[in-house]
Amino acid sequence: MQILLASGGLYALNESNALCDDKRSEDFSRVSTLAVLSNAIADNNDELRTSLARLMGCSAIQQDANPGCCLWIDWISPDLVEPGWIYLQAKGGSVLLGTDMKQLLIAVETLAKKIHIIEGTKFLKLGITTNFKVNENA
Repeated sequence: MQILLASGGLYALNESNALCDDKRSEDFSRVSTLAVLSNAIADNNDELRTSLARLMGCSAIQQDANPGCCLWIDWISPDLVEPGWIYLQAKGGSVLLGTDMKQLLIAVETLAKKIHIIEGTKFLKLGITTNFKVNENA
């Protein structure tokens, strides 16, 4: 178990080691119960925090660097041609990047619909989910 010290107290992070004990969830990983918002997302993030809590069961804190164990949320360069978001679900943590707040909110809604609940624990499929156009390489 890892401990993250953040303003507001200590947060226990148990997602990094014993993630998928249930053999039915081999291609899945637990949804973190803690979202860490980049300090770049400091302004007007109340709606995002509310959506994370309501739809994914995540509390949210601010941090200046990705602790590598939670749901890290940050911006993608605003110079991209089209607005969008990308989500990476890994066994040790996950990352959600969006071009703007609207896209982050769309991502949370989309991901919440993909959650699998196994014995009361929320899981998402490992890998990348995005609303950007995907070019597959063979």
